[in-house]
Amino acid sequence: MHVLVKLHGETKRGVRGLVGDVLEADVPDELTVDQLLEHLGVDRGEVWMSAVNKEVVKPEHRVRDGDSIEVFAPVAGGSPIADVLGRRRAVASLREDTLPLRPERQESG
Repeated sequence: MHVLVKLHGETKRGVRGLVGDVLEADVPDELTVDQLLEHLGVDRGEVWMSAVNKEVVKPEHRVRDGDSIEVFAPVAGGSPIADVLGRRRAVASLREDTLPLRPERQESG
């Protein structure tokens, strides 16, 4: 399957094939987000939050052909307020159309 992955912050470190902070890749079918990140060489200790097609997902979310995935590094600051502000910034960036969405699937019938 073919996916588009945008890596933010320290999640980019050591990942091959990046153009800026974006990677297009053909990967095995049926991967979870966590398995995809491992497959791409992302240090999962640097992953704070992931989104698929602009929706925040858990690591066990299954990725589908054509999905756009964004991966965010932890936000520094060490306080609950910094964590909330960092999450708001990450979600706001999802609203900025930084990656194309997967085309809507047509219902047959």
